[in-house]
Amino acid sequence: MFDFLASQLPNFDYNNWTSELRVMAGFPGIASEDSVADFAYRDDDGRLTKLLFPDEPHVFDNGARYEYLLEVKSTTGEQGDAFHMSRLQFLQVSVCSRSARPNSDGSTQAWRMSQGRCWHDNYQLVYVLLRVSGVGRPSRPVLKAYLDPHRLLGRGNLRIESEAVDVRIVTGS
Repeated sequence: MFDFLASQLPNFDYNNWTSELRVMAGFPGIASEDSVADFAYRDDDGRLTKLLFPDEPHVFDNGARYEYLLEVKSTTGEQGDAFHMSRLQFLQVSVCSRSARPNSDGSTQAWRMSQGRCWHDNYQLVYVLLRVSGVGRPSRPVLKAYLDPHRLLGRGNLRIESEAVDVRIVTGS
């Protein structure tokens, strides 16, 4: 996934790889073990938005600047197979949700939970699941992007499968 993203996005390099797995590819380790996504990317020119959502050019058509948190979930099976998310990742999903509603004082639950982590250096954080299925099969793996997993959970497109917060994408979503 790193090579694919680096070939598609300007200024994308190993510094955008925020998980400890980058060491296995020969890159330096990261200082924090509290990674909430595999990659982080500031989409200054909108290229990642266009790549992820080519049929929805209006997805973020409000003039804001976005930093994507990209979490890759790969399995050898189908798109609908369960995958694991850590508690920290799942909390970040809710923090970055576009479905957070303001409280009477103007704050949101997500904002309070994150202590401001839904914004980073004037970029709004957007969490995206990159779901890769069919890894290791003779046919090509399938990649699908799922924007705002927290909202998808509320709509029934994602389902919590276990106490360990295993998550499943509902087939046909």
